[in-house]
Amino acid sequence: MLPSYSPKSPFSPTKASSPELNSIERKNSSSSFRLQSSFFFPNNNRLWLLLLIISLQIIILVMARALPFSHRRTRFPSPLSYSNQLLRNSSNISSTHHLKSADISISSAVAPPDRCSSGRIFVYTLPAFFNRELLNNCADLDPWHSRCEALSNDGFGRKAAGLSGIVPEGLVPAWYWTDQFAMEVIYHNRILNHECRTTEPDSATAFYIPFYAGLAVGKYLWLGYSSRDRDRYCEMLLKWLQDQPY
Repeated sequence: MLPSYSPKSPFSPTKASSPELNSIERKNSSSSFRLQSSFFFPNNNRLWLLLLIISLQIIILVMARALPFSHRRTRFPSPLSYSNQLLRNSSNISSTHHLKSADISISSAVAPPDRCSSGRIFVYTLPAFFNRELLNNCADLDPWHSRCEALSNDGFGRKAAGLSGIVPEGLVPAWYWTDQFAMEVIYHNRILNHECRTTEPDSATAFYIPFYAGLAVGKYLWLGYSSRDRDRYCEMLLKWLQDQPY
């Protein structure tokens, strides 16, 4: 008799196993487990460091939010106490305000403000040849033309004409044909009528000498006059001032 033979199915093969193969498979599985677990369970030192940083940030945030409130509470009074203080002092404030306003009205009615509080000015009365005679002889001040028209009208001269369209219409009445040396004449006439002028030298804080130096010197700038001729009026004025009691 032939021995019975049962062939194995090709779809279910059996694989021989050995101890070396089993150990290699266990090592591979353990290493893959450690690799996967490293993604989910970090190192203990890193975890504690992260928790420490987060805790410090939370503590700093809490302290920063708590400081302004405590400072505000200790610095500013409560609204109720402040309103009560205002109510207690309202009567005193109103009475003081009325007294001050009454004092101001009385003082302004009794003593008006002094516009000459900075002092008063005294104008010397010079001999006529230092100022008035120069104006009277205005035709002789310039060897080429007369300056009488420019020095008229208290030094302003005649009104300027033909300025429409050159200067604004509102400024045309303020323009005059004035001589360049006429400022001393204009100032003299203005200071004579000034409210702070005084006729008492003892009460004056400033003294004005109405000498028309520009007109007096300008007369001798031409036609071969000497320096002695130009300085003659100035020397005469200094001598006259030295003889004055004030």
